[in-house]
Amino acid sequence: MPSTPHRTPVEELPETERQSRSGSAVNRLGHWLLSSTTTEPGWDQLIGDFKPAPQQPGAYLARITEIRGERELTGATGVVSQESSVVPVLEELRRSTYTRDSGAWLSASLIIQAEGWPEPAYQVGSDLNFDEEPELWAQEAPLTGEDLVADWEVFPRQRFTMPSWMRERTEGIRGALKARSETQGHTEPTAATSSMAAVSAADAGADAARSAPETPFGTAEVDNDIVNPEVYRALSHFGRKPTEQTIANVVRTLMGGEVLLDISGSTFVPGPNGEQAGPESQIRVQAVLNKDGQRSLAVYLSEETARQVIANSGRNPDELVLSREPAVAVLQNFVNDDSLTDIIVEPNAGLSCRIEGPQAAWAIQTPRNDAAKNALLNGSMQQLVGSFMGPAAVLLLGMRHGDQDMRPVYAQPEDGRDPDTFLLFTSAPEVAALDPRLEVRSVKAVDALRFAVDAGAAYVMINALGPSARLPIAQVEELLQIVEAQEKLSRE
Repeated sequence: MPSTPHRTPVEELPETERQSRSGSAVNRLGHWLLSSTTTEPGWDQLIGDFKPAPQQPGAYLARITEIRGERELTGATGVVSQESSVVPVLEELRRSTYTRDSGAWLSASLIIQAEGWPEPAYQVGSDLNFDEEPELWAQEAPLTGEDLVADWEVFPRQRFTMPSWMRERTEGIRGALKARSETQGHTEPTAATSSMAAVSAADAGADAARSAPETPFGTAEVDNDIVNPEVYRALSHFGRKPTEQTIANVVRTLMGGEVLLDISGSTFVPGPNGEQAGPESQIRVQAVLNKDGQRSLAVYLSEETARQVIANSGRNPDELVLSREPAVAVLQNFVNDDSLTDIIVEPNAGLSCRIEGPQAAWAIQTPRNDAAKNALLNGSMQQLVGSFMGPAAVLLLGMRHGDQDMRPVYAQPEDGRDPDTFLLFTSAPEVAALDPRLEVRSVKAVDALRFAVDAGAAYVMINALGPSARLPIAQVEELLQIVEAQEKLSRE
């Protein structure tokens, strides 16, 4: 039941951002339901039920019900195609309410209460189901184990928090699907060329900024057991040329995808719904003790490296317990843990990198747009557009040091033509990996897009280093018109 055809994992958002973005998504869904549903006046409740369509990635099943007194009138039930304007809103609602413990919702109900006809006041609420098997509405088949596993590849969920019906239905399936996907491969979003450079509008005819890493993800061969190939390739380049810029390249790849943590020694207490690890469980993340007594967080990309570290420490590798976690959440937790001084990615491996505490804090504490980063990793234009729409959504500008006029940075074409592609970024490490000399400034996402239009750019590129997206300015203008229409509707 994947809601997008590409299966790069998303990350859990910070709590305040989850609340803000999910509230906005619920309101937008309410506007859509009221404007798209033809009903006679006088109803008490209008309920829209939604769930992903397992056999049609990117589409949803929808059912509309009216409540009039004690009468319940169920209307149309059918598939909402990817082309529908409500699909990005549903995607945003799944993404903004996702957590590693609960996963993404399996079904959602939007409830609109109306009082005071003929000019009613509306109250909008939602009911999200994360654990119960969704009700069958028509002739659709029940969820299969393959449907669930495919969805977890996009919205990873801790197995020990799953209800028993999920674990039973997926027993023995996850490993087989992983092996099949590794042999089939997948299509990556188009990446910027490795020689991409940045140039300000005022310096279009001058020398370009320092080049991005010569092969941003490197050319190293990636084993199938590597959980985050983007980080592995960045490590490969750092190993060949360790600089401030290539460290930033490693950090930027850690803003997406997953990594492994050693949680050996944790105490798992089953939960009330059959979860392997309930609320009373104690999860202990193992750290590396350095010679100076400082503790480093060990982040792994493969089980093999973790087993080697355990064996070298005198522990039994057979007792290893690894947890697959969103990389950006690992960075966030590290920043909040005063007992750790730095992060070691792939400790004692042939390709390894140490990230100092201030570097991680800078990456996490600078405003960022995780949803846009994940949309690029997923290769989903719908998700990317949705990531610009929230009231707290930001995009970042790379500015020349001391430039008070906030002149934008453009991508420098390889063929010597005048720059016409306005660069925007999802995080500070994305800027630094392109050119560490650039200053970072955050702007509300829609304002950043308006800035690009007003600057006369022909294109907008989100992130200079791949995966990236290059949007024609006409598409950006159309998006801004939609935003303005929604803002006008919300004011009314």
